[in-house]
Amino acid sequence: MKLLTLYFTMCAIVIAGCIKEKDKIEYHSIKGNVYNLCTDSGLANIKVYLLTSNTATIETISDSKGNYIFENVPIHSLSKYKYAVSIPGKSGAGTKETAFEGATIYFNKTETDTFFVLKVIPSYTSLYINFITNDAILGDTIFATLRNYTFHKNVPHLPYPYTMGSNAQFKNISDHHADAPMGKYNIEYKIKKIGIVTLRYDSLYIGMNEEKKIVVNW
Repeated sequence: MKLLTLYFTMCAIVIAGCIKEKDKIEYHSIKGNVYNLCTDSGLANIKVYLLTSNTATIETISDSKGNYIFENVPIHSLSKYKYAVSIPGKSGAGTKETAFEGATIYFNKTETDTFFVLKVIPSYTSLYINFITNDAILGDTIFATLRNYTFHKNVPHLPYPYTMGSNAQFKNISDHHADAPMGKYNIEYKIKKIGIVTLRYDSLYIGMNEEKKIVVNW
């Protein structure tokens, strides 16, 4: 009797091992928002990618409030299928992506009702400052320090602040900074002439993908 029971138990194990889990597909809408950490608001007209482990990448564009949606996405019941919504960051100098630092959120079949907020840091392309003077002498210097308080409130781990300028005597100095976070920058000019240091303050706004040039007379 014990041998017979053992035989049927082993057969049940073998049969169970041969039965494969069936894959069922349900269709869901994947929703979220592209959130601009430099302005604390939704970011419009940004390409968002839906990545799946079984199909080609799907694309959509965020609306005027930064919201995006992927309609009728096939979601598989098998646990081997993985999903993600993503906005890539810049891959190197001269690239055309909009995000200085992008974002990716991974999710599984049980999380399709989640509202996925992709927090990104868009960048400006470049800032050129032309420092002009007619009476500089050897030892005179000017430095411009830029601080973006909104951005650094949200992302304090990234480099802060940015300093530009020269410690040599030139009548016309050009300096530039590239691929930094967009937004409003407060500027402190530290000027030393004939050994006397003075401070001057200003501000400017640099938009996403913008190239800005300014002239500073010192």
